[in-house]
Amino acid sequence: MQKESYNFSEFGFSSQIIRDLVSNTPKTKQFIDSFFSIKGFETQIESKQFSEENRIVLYNALTEQNKSVRLTDQSQRNIDLLKATNTFTITTGHQLNFLTGPLYSIYKIIQVVIWAENLNEIYPSYKFIPTFWMASEDHDFEEINHINLFNSKFELEAENQSNFIAGKMTPTNFEEIEREMLSKFSDENLKSKVKHFLSFYKDKNLANATRSLLNELFGEYGLVILDGDDKDLKQLFLPTIKRELEESVTFENVTDSNKELDQAGYHNQVFLRECNLFYIENETTRHRIIKTDEGFEINNKLFTKSELVAIANEFPKRFSPNALMRPVYQETILPNLVYFGGGGEIAYWLQLRSLFNDLSISFPLLRVRDSYVLLSEKQIEMLDELAYSVLDLKQNVDDLSKTYVKENSTSDISMDDEIKLFNEIRDKLVLKVETKDVGIQRFIEGELVKIESQLDKIEKKLIQNEKKNLEKSIKQIQRLKDKIYPKNGFQERFENFLQYVNNENFIIDLKVVTENNLSEDPQIQIIKI
Repeated sequence: MQKESYNFSEFGFSSQIIRDLVSNTPKTKQFIDSFFSIKGFETQIESKQFSEENRIVLYNALTEQNKSVRLTDQSQRNIDLLKATNTFTITTGHQLNFLTGPLYSIYKIIQVVIWAENLNEIYPSYKFIPTFWMASEDHDFEEINHINLFNSKFELEAENQSNFIAGKMTPTNFEEIEREMLSKFSDENLKSKVKHFLSFYKDKNLANATRSLLNELFGEYGLVILDGDDKDLKQLFLPTIKRELEESVTFENVTDSNKELDQAGYHNQVFLRECNLFYIENETTRHRIIKTDEGFEINNKLFTKSELVAIANEFPKRFSPNALMRPVYQETILPNLVYFGGGGEIAYWLQLRSLFNDLSISFPLLRVRDSYVLLSEKQIEMLDELAYSVLDLKQNVDDLSKTYVKENSTSDISMDDEIKLFNEIRDKLVLKVETKDVGIQRFIEGELVKIESQLDKIEKKLIQNEKKNLEKSIKQIQRLKDKIYPKNGFQERFENFLQYVNNENFIIDLKVVTENNLSEDPQIQIIKI
């Protein structure tokens, strides 16, 4: 029977520091305030400082940002609730990937939705709002401009928009992509569904398109979608912007944290710079702010420290946090208690506790998201028939096939006994020529290598011949391997939700599975879909 879930350690999933974190290993405690637990939310609520004034700024920003979409009653209610001092956010975030990108972005949102619902039942005196942070100020277009669908890659272009922040980019080859993508579907009903999802990108920038799409997919669950590219929200962040410019506060604190990580045997996830801010020019183009001996350099222009601080005071919206500072910005403008993210994301949060302390900002709980492997009923039955698990299929497919043939062959094709006998003979010969001259030793060693090579060839021939008799099963192994580990990656990092567009209840089904298997500890779940 196929195992239904794995923990991160047995699956060998993510980096060592993440496996240690989710196992509550004591040496990771120094990089957080407390390990994730339901009980831990009580402490987070007590320690989270978020003024009524900031709540009004947040509410107004969300109201303005969401004017372009038709919010569900649930999402509007949750935005309204954020004005109350007993309301907190449960947050995840992601880049503005085309059509949500890989499946794991969908998984993250499902989990904040479920945990918000769960916490609302456990702590009825408070309100918990599922929140999605749009990383609209990123500018690595190559990371977000494509999806993989049925083993084909569909890639957006954004001509003449080099260095634009992602949220301001508008695809310039949308009609071509739409035409190619729709050709992958023969069923008219499915074509209509795909065209509906694609319609959110027609003549829209990526920020507006992403907001519209996520509202469509998760609006009924009350998801609140926030864009940090906002002048009023940046005003709340201004004190930290100024400290970064005047004191290199991130560099000073994270340098110490990185040393502690090194001493604990962990590597640093994100490269640390002396200035961890970008400058947004003309509201579209983002340039790195480079610290110099005299001040700063932006796009080959020089500024003194006082000049740049003066610009920040007047135009805070022009300043954008990099990956290390983004969590600080998030926790400044949200009444947030926990962040759900992938292993790579959570790893760079572990560089930041000292910085949070210096800035007097509450460090949130961190929850590494669950992972899923989506398989059809037929594929699960196939795994059971082959007596393989999802974990077994992490191996090289040639090794899997070789093992399968050996274990299921109707004739004895194993060369194990012969190889064992050869090794015994080789050991005896080595002893015999120990005292002989070097030339004889080399001759015999060379001949032994040839014999060993011939034995290996014989075994491969026997296996190859037997594979013909087990061809159907070998092909099944290959197909399962390609499904779970496409291109030797992992399904959730390759497939897009449109691959399951024929399942009208795709998100509902994932939500139900998550609800039924809710755990404080992240896991890799095998789901029949």
